[in-house]
Amino acid sequence: MNLKNENVHTPLRGISWDHPRGLDPLTLTVADYCAKRPLIDPTWEARSLQNFGEESITSLAHRYDLMVIDHPFVGTGVAEESLVPLDEYLDPEVIVKLRHASVGPSLASYEYAGHLWALPVDAAAQVSVWRPDLLDGLELKPPHTWLEVFDFIHELRRHGLVAAMPMIHTDLVPGLYSIAASHGTPPFRAGGGSFLDRCDLDQALDMMLALRDNLDQRSLSLNPPQLLDIMATEDRIAYCPMAFGYSNYSRLGFRRHTLQFGDLPSASGNPHGSTLGGAGIAVSAKSPHREDAVEYATWLASAPIQAGRYFENGGQPAHRDAWTSEAVNASVGGFFTRTLSTLDEAFLRPTWPGYLGFQDAIGPPLYEYMTDRITRADLRGLLDAAWQTADDTRSRCESAQQY
Repeated sequence: MNLKNENVHTPLRGISWDHPRGLDPLTLTVADYCAKRPLIDPTWEARSLQNFGEESITSLAHRYDLMVIDHPFVGTGVAEESLVPLDEYLDPEVIVKLRHASVGPSLASYEYAGHLWALPVDAAAQVSVWRPDLLDGLELKPPHTWLEVFDFIHELRRHGLVAAMPMIHTDLVPGLYSIAASHGTPPFRAGGGSFLDRCDLDQALDMMLALRDNLDQRSLSLNPPQLLDIMATEDRIAYCPMAFGYSNYSRLGFRRHTLQFGDLPSASGNPHGSTLGGAGIAVSAKSPHREDAVEYATWLASAPIQAGRYFENGGQPAHRDAWTSEAVNASVGGFFTRTLSTLDEAFLRPTWPGYLGFQDAIGPPLYEYMTDRITRADLRGLLDAAWQTADDTRSRCESAQQY
């Protein structure tokens, strides 16, 4: 890497998302980086979890040098010329090492059109979670298959406990994907002008309705952190079959009670098909400090920082060295080893331009359907229309060679 202006003070502005897991490991490691590069001055701001999943990268790129992003934003960011191709700045050996150390498809999720557009620093997928202290003495073991989930929920009720799951519109979309994929049919491979074959969509929707009818009624108003907060502070919700994992809740002292996480249930009992989440650090193509920003992002994604100061300050790393570390796992009740199989077999959402519009468009009608405000036929029509719009956008980008 050819560093420039090494004797000039360089401010770097970064934007992450507003949760201790998303912001603390960045702000609390700034001093460590400044000790290494005293003339570099990173500062971090945060946006809401909802904005993290919806806010335009182009808008962020004009205001920040570094952006913590979700991988489906990559294609749109590339089409709008808002992202720096990191492989043009990094030694190929660095990328090879990061690929080998990737948890599941975390690094691959930021590869698009022959380039790498972000470095994974946070890895997550939908997993299961429970309160071990509430299950102690009940002789109940968390289920491994979806059929076992319903028996488990029934047994919880016998003991005055309930299950819940995040089911606001932004979580219904990855929930639908994960349920379909865990039954053997990943979305976006069906062909025939839709993202899922009719029979597979019906099967996934039937499962979601069955879950809704057996879960705590608050599920339809909760996102993952909100549900996990309730589970960790109250004493009624003992189990959640599917939510994006947050290792913070397995740390002693983070909340009143610690939570235990495990693999996502599946049809077969072998965890696969969970929707990959997590986050990567991208560099703005509008930044006047690209090389310094790339170097800083690479430092944050490196093994010593990920398994060390990044994790110690509340982060949920994306580097395999952290996920397999005995010391790291001892601090979080084995969170990482308990869920690593799910991450390694995770389902990757599309990154092509137009996909984000589809993801945003189908959440509200899914919620309307799950709250009995529209019929399944209505839902199918809205999903088909959203898919056609997204597919048209992709085709236009291909024709214009904007990939």
